[in-house]
Amino acid sequence: MISRSILSRGIFSNSTQKGFNTALNTRSIHTVPSLTRKVDLAREGIPGLYSAKGFNTAWTDYQTVTLNRLSELTVETENETRSPFHIIQNTSKKIESASVFNYASQALNNHFYFESINYENETITKPSPELLKKINEAFGSLDDFRLDFLRAADEHLGNGWVFLVESPEKSLYILATNNAGSPYTIGRSQILDFNTPYTSESLEALEQIRDGVMTQEKDWPCPLLAVNVWQYAYTSDYSVTGKADFLENWWNKINWDIVNKRLYTGPE
Repeated sequence: MISRSILSRGIFSNSTQKGFNTALNTRSIHTVPSLTRKVDLAREGIPGLYSAKGFNTAWTDYQTVTLNRLSELTVETENETRSPFHIIQNTSKKIESASVFNYASQALNNHFYFESINYENETITKPSPELLKKINEAFGSLDDFRLDFLRAADEHLGNGWVFLVESPEKSLYILATNNAGSPYTIGRSQILDFNTPYTSESLEALEQIRDGVMTQEKDWPCPLLAVNVWQYAYTSDYSVTGKADFLENWWNKINWDIVNKRLYTGPE
């Protein structure tokens, strides 16, 4: 696959490219969230995963452009002061708001991904007993889950995201989405890439989405973990052919303390 600039494919339009040089100097309603140790990360990167250049490409530059564009699209609208999460909830079923949804979803997904990374070299985290029990129930073991998750990410063709999701019934499953697909909303997870053959799993998932829409089902899935498989997330440090190495390094940098806090541990 030919590597392209993060501004020349996917959700970014020609108008975004044209305005990139001035975008950082304009008023932005939606601003880049702070990460822990953001100054150190910008200067040093994330040891074992990103160089400073790779980090700034995947986080600082991409998040800034995405949120500036979201600000442009939502200025003087009802979504102007809403968070990206509430924007995707408000626009997921509105065809005329597809661009707004896409930028909000990308911003939310990328933030979610970076929040789950362990920035400390000396700190080792691990799944909590509660999370490990859920993983064992769904996948057999932590090693089996690792293999399944990394395989889903490595075999994902094109740009997108791979999530570990807790269902409304509190079971865990792996969800791969295309482009700006979101795990939060029925019908906008974008689990199918219509340029590639369907799998039995993707068709089954599509049937479940259709049934949910027909019955006006309220879905409240909760993502616990995400990896970014857009090319901008790894080509700077790993090249176009280094996706598998990137994924291995990412797995070793998961901040399980953050993932543990996302798991529902209340009464069954």
